[in-house]
Amino acid sequence: GGTDEYSRFRHPLSVLEQADGLFRGDDEAGEGLSSYIFPARKRDSANRRRFFWEKKMKKLFGKAWTFLIDRFTGRNAHTFEVRDRIMTRANMMTMSGIVLTTFYLAQYYYGFWLMFIPVVCPLIAGTDGCDGFLADYYNEHSKWGKIMDPVRDRFFTFVLLGNIWVIGGKLVLAPLLAVIGFELLIGIGALILSFVGDVPNVHCVGKIRAAVQWTAGYLIIAQYYWLGFFFIPIAWLVWVMALASVFAYLFYSYRYLLENIEYLSF
Repeated sequence: GGTDEYSRFRHPLSVLEQADGLFRGDDEAGEGLSSYIFPARKRDSANRRRFFWEKKMKKLFGKAWTFLIDRFTGRNAHTFEVRDRIMTRANMMTMSGIVLTTFYLAQYYYGFWLMFIPVVCPLIAGTDGCDGFLADYYNEHSKWGKIMDPVRDRFFTFVLLGNIWVIGGKLVLAPLLAVIGFELLIGIGALILSFVGDVPNVHCVGKIRAAVQWTAGYLIIAQYYWLGFFFIPIAWLVWVMALASVFAYLFYSYRYLLENIEYLSF
């Protein structure tokens, strides 16, 4: 008597917490399990499924799988020290993406080597993954990198949108304005948080948004410069880019309000 209704689950929960901590290498066993909900049977089943698939993928792909999951979810962000360094391998990779984006802008603005535009764009997108890998591998995370990474992403996105405007004209005006507006809101918000000291970590939603937008944009330029016609309508693809921006903006706004709700008063 006198015990709460969940007291009978305490020993199994302790075992699960230890297993989860050992598997993920957390400093404190069981970190993150509080996100699971009662009853304990459902939590136990969810843990078993997650352990099974993570171990299976780690066995198949080794460290590469762990790296991809860590980069996608940001769950290892707390393990890295953020320094005030500028000249790092990761930052140089980010800067190379900015230089390539400038070259891409000059390509379609001045009209030279247009056939190579669908080759240059994947190289720019590749710098987004490579700088994260270098930052993790060499432990070179920096405040400068956290600022320049979204700047490079927005710069590439806007240059890509400019190319799409050149291709589609008034046909894509409405979705282009929607993308530009919401991307500006996201970018300005991230910069403000960075300069006030609350440097935001890259979230998987941002990676999904960038992947969707760049893939849709690449399909547009590849069809235009290589095929000469559109088997997927250009307006559809630009609306997909707009929806990705809207979803990301709503998610970031919701997360910010959720994290700061105790400081807000109405």
